[in-house]
Order: sequence, then C-alpha cells, then structure tokens
Amino acid sequence: MFDHIAPKLTAPDPSLGFEDAVRALVHNTLAVMTAPGSQCALPALLLLKIHQADIAKVEERMHEAQLRVWADVMHRGVAEGRISAGDDDELLLTLLVGPMLMAGLTGSTVLNATFADRLVDHFLAALGPTARPRS
Repeated sequence: MFDHIAPKLTAPDPSLGFEDAVRALVHNTLAVMTAPGSQCALPALLLLKIHQADIAKVEERMHEAQLRVWADVMHRGVAEGRISAGDDDELLLTLLVGPMLMAGLTGSTVLNATFADRLVDHFLAALGPTARPRS
C-alpha cells in the first residue's frame, strides 16, 4: 500500500541552474507534503518503519529515490562552484528539508510558497556565494 502513496519527487528541469533547481525541488517537495493524505501518510510511514521491516524497505526505497533526485541538483551546485564536491549530499538534504518536515509534522507554520522560498533563501545563504572547504 505505501509503495503507491509514498511521496515521489520530480527531478527539476535539467536546463535549470543550481539555485533554480533547488527552488523547484523545494516547491515540489512542498506540493508532495501538502497533497491530500500526505500529512497522514508520512508520519504513519515514519512510525511504522520502526516496527515493520516491509514498511522500512518501502521507506528506504523512497529515500533512495529522493536522494537520487537531490544528488542531481547537488551536481549542478558543484558544477557552478556553489558547493564543494566533497560535501555530503545526505547532510545538505537534511539541512534543507528538515525545517519543512518539522513544520509539516508539527503544524508549527503554514507550508506555502512563501515558506518554501524563505527556506531556499536561508539554505543558499548558509552555503555562501562560492564553494569553500567544510570542516
């Protein structure tokens, strides 16, 4: 069942640069998270994966698919010198999407385009204008 309702991200248009691709991906993630049923399905998936191996496998497949989409966007950032090639894709994804997940799970703030744009602005500002070594 969860395989059919698990959130699926759409890769941004390959012609987009890094910043526009990040923005498109965040807006796509927001649309997935706010789709009818998603606000119930995602918490259920996260809880059930702890107790049921088959659900954990579904969540793992979902996460791997999402990470592939994200890695494509990260390669654009490396090509443009916005991030370092050695940066951890998983960490950067967590830093970007974490606030959205928190807001969606807790209802602490409205998930809308303004929130998505502000989230991207803060993420890009944290990266700085050019890639630099991370400690």
